[in-house]
Amino acid sequence: LSDDVADFARDERLDANLRLGSVSGSYIRDRRDDPFLPNRGWIARTDLGLWAGPLASQADFVRWTGQLAGYWPWGGRTHLAASVRVGQAWPFGSTLSVPLSQRFFAGGVDSVRGYERDSLAATEEIEDAGGESMVIVNLEARYRLWNDIELVVFRDAGNVWLTASDIWSTGLRSSYGTGFRYRTSFGALRVEYGRKIDPREGESSGEFFFSIGEPF
Repeated sequence: LSDDVADFARDERLDANLRLGSVSGSYIRDRRDDPFLPNRGWIARTDLGLWAGPLASQADFVRWTGQLAGYWPWGGRTHLAASVRVGQAWPFGSTLSVPLSQRFFAGGVDSVRGYERDSLAATEEIEDAGGESMVIVNLEARYRLWNDIELVVFRDAGNVWLTASDIWSTGLRSSYGTGFRYRTSFGALRVEYGRKIDPREGESSGEFFFSIGEPF
């Protein structure tokens, strides 16, 4: 491994004993017609946090996440949905890398479907170690088959990078798939299958997922 990757690699013992203190804030603007089963409208979210010595933290870094998602009716039975999520963390002072518990991970039922939960990484060397940069993009077409049963077709893409300077050094990992949803008053029950595009050697061709709630 390179020195940068070796310094960034997972150290569970060190991270478990690290004291973290922070101050953070969030802003949400929600213009969806329904928070559990949206058919139209949009939502924007952003979170910003600071971890630093004066806050009793043993690591110094800033962490930001943002998301914009939209929902549009398209004909009588079809709806379109899309989301973009971005995350970035910056260590400063004597801190060389963001602690494991505050790094970004991608892959899974509410992220890039077709990949196991938290399994995405720009390079195989940092798999399971997360990263300081993240991008996730989701696109869906939802067709009402009958009453509360929907057919869904989706395309997802995303990745996690070692540090901010590495972002876009490798491309996004992508998947596509389909599934069915049963709409209930507390959210949609989801059965989906995502298939990887250009899987790496040793990876599965795709993944099945069972869950409840909006994917984004």
